[in-house]
Amino acid sequence: MRLGNYMKRITLIIILVIAGMGIQAQKTLEVGLFGGGSYYIGDLNPGTPFRLTKPAYGLVARLNLSSRWTIKLSGYRGEIAGDDNISKAALNRDLKFQSKLTDM
Repeated sequence: MRLGNYMKRITLIIILVIAGMGIQAQKTLEVGLFGGGSYYIGDLNPGTPFRLTKPAYGLVARLNLSSRWTIKLSGYRGEIAGDDNISKAALNRDLKFQSKLTDM
C-alpha cells in the first residue's frame, strides 16, 4: 500500500511541473509555407535522383508552449512518377505509374 501512495505523489508532482512549465513560458505561434519537388526511387527508378521530379508544396504550423514543449501540425501535397521507358531499369517490362501524395 505504501508504494501505491508514493507513486501517486510522484505522478502528481510530475503533472504539476509539466503544467507549470506551460504557464510560465510565453506561447508563440509559427506558421510557414514550403515548396519544392518530389521524386521516386524504387524499382522503376533504382538510383537516379531527381528523375521525373514533380512539384510539391506544404504548410507547417507550430505552437511553442514552452522552451521544451511544442505542438506541430504539417501538411504536404505532391506527386511522384516512375517509368521504365525513361529510366531503362528493366527492358521489355514497360511499367509506369503516377501517384498523388497527401501527408498530414
